[in-house]
Amino acid sequence: MGVPEPRRESGRSEILVVARRLFMSRGYRAVSTRDIADAVGVTQPAIYHHFGGKEALYVAVMEEELAAISARLDAAGRLDAPVVDRLVTAATVLAERGDHDLSQMFHDLRQEISESNRQRIGVAFRDAMLAPLLVMIEALEREGAINLSAAGMERPEVAMLLLSNVRMLVDARRGPAGGRNRTHEEIGRLAVGLLLNGVGTRTTLST
Repeated sequence: MGVPEPRRESGRSEILVVARRLFMSRGYRAVSTRDIADAVGVTQPAIYHHFGGKEALYVAVMEEELAAISARLDAAGRLDAPVVDRLVTAATVLAERGDHDLSQMFHDLRQEISESNRQRIGVAFRDAMLAPLLVMIEALEREGAINLSAAGMERPEVAMLLLSNVRMLVDARRGPAGGRNRTHEEIGRLAVGLLLNGVGTRTTLST
């Protein structure tokens, strides 16, 4: 009978990748640190060495995901293009990330995670996703493309509306209602079109 090979130790980044996949597919409560360790091929103490525990690992996964989205939204905001096109690019990024379904993790954030860590992720969400969108929404105001006073809305509400539009279109594409199988860019353009014009009007967005 052969001697089993010793379990290798792995780095923080590999643990994050595997934990992200398991948390998103199975939910926080159904995933243990042993599940993660077994999937990575490390010992449980390696998980605790890098993160201290399951909740801290979960928070690190969320923060890394939000940081990745933030970097791409910031890049969209710096494009040498009209602000509407920059917003379309940002919405396209959100559609792409929407396929990496965060809904399970945001549900767990509300139900399973301590108040202090909920607040921590809330700050990360604001900085990562809302801040870049708010810059572009302010630019739309300056150009006269939107009139928030007339609409009775604040900039954060407009940013959340865009996020909701993207989420709705991504969900419709793969949901039981049988939404059209749009590309990420088509979703981005439609989400911005709905934000600026509503339903029933049409604005041609540059290609």
